[in-house]
Amino acid sequence: MISRPRNMGRIPVSREYTTDPLAVLRVSDTLNQVAMKLGDIGMVVRPGQSIERAIINLGVDGGRILLSEGTYPIEATITVDRPNVSIVAMSPHRTLIKRTITTSSPLIQVTSDYAMISGIRFDDANATGAAVKITGNYGSVSGCRFDDVYKAVEITGSWCRVSDNLVIASDSYPVHLTSSSANTQVTGNRIVPVTALAVYVEGSTPKAVITGNVFDMTDGNGTASYSSAGSAENYVARGNAAGAEDASNIAAAYNRRP
Repeated sequence: MISRPRNMGRIPVSREYTTDPLAVLRVSDTLNQVAMKLGDIGMVVRPGQSIERAIINLGVDGGRILLSEGTYPIEATITVDRPNVSIVAMSPHRTLIKRTITTSSPLIQVTSDYAMISGIRFDDANATGAAVKITGNYGSVSGCRFDDVYKAVEITGSWCRVSDNLVIASDSYPVHLTSSSANTQVTGNRIVPVTALAVYVEGSTPKAVITGNVFDMTDGNGTASYSSAGSAENYVARGNAAGAEDASNIAAAYNRRP
């Protein structure tokens, strides 16, 4: 080892440098591994930075965006228009996206396939549109919290999944599946509906699965509605305005089948 003194002001500082080529190679290899791991994690966005700009910077092939803890005030709709984009909160439910204007547009609009929204807390009290609207296919909304929204999630795409979310207050349908959202699953959510049905399946939605959800209110607001009785055979946990307890029993009975 070679010791090389260097003066910083009046304080002598001694630094040691290695001449061992194997040690240099090990350090270089470690740095490369760290760089690769950071690249695998995704792009980090902090409060004050643009989420939509980060989506653009991902490129046409998409990627992962990590939102650090804090509040993200939003005016314009965040549009996810490229495939394979994941927007994930680094601190689930401590990352808040809050609408600051009155509008009927979605807070997050997903028009591409294979998008994932996870762990984010939403406050969309000023809006009359969905907090998250997915028109693409194979999208998912999971582990999110919706504090005050008009609709939490609206799905028009196929093969989507709404799972393990918490909806505290919703002025309209907390989860709304349109007639085009075939093969969509709504599972494991806890919903406290305010003025409307907890899960609403519009029209003839083939092979929708609504199971394992908890509706905290058991009166007229704590219901699951499937409006197309003629397509009832397509649904799991189906019923005509079934109360929360009844819907849970149907789901449990289905899960016990061999």
